[in-house]
Amino acid sequence: MLLVCENFLKLSTDYAQKGSGLMSIAGVEKVKDSEKKAEEIRKQADEAAKQIAVSAKKEAADLIELSKKEAEAAYKDVMKQAEVTADSLYQEIIDAQKEECKKIKEDGQAKIDGVVDNIVRKVVGIYGNS
Repeated sequence: MLLVCENFLKLSTDYAQKGSGLMSIAGVEKVKDSEKKAEEIRKQADEAAKQIAVSAKKEAADLIELSKKEAEAAYKDVMKQAEVTADSLYQEIIDAQKEECKKIKEDGQAKIDGVVDNIVRKVVGIYGNS
């Protein structure tokens, strides 16, 4: 763009010297300065856009990292609660089975006297009253 402007400046200088009525050298200089300023503004805007993109990527990475940490903490909490629940259910089952075993044992003890009597009667009955 500057090359075009410089060529235009040269041409306009040539024409101005000949009195052709084209834009004055001062006018061309203003255009050239304006183009330089516009180019600088464009560069600044590009740099600002790059900084915004870098900042956005960093913020996104930070949010992802934070989300991972929160997910890990939530996972650990859920697993801890599941472990407590499993331990509680396990203990309930053990207690119920112990109670059932105790009842079976008591029923067996109550029947043992009758079983012993039956065995004695059968043995004594077979070998009987000798």
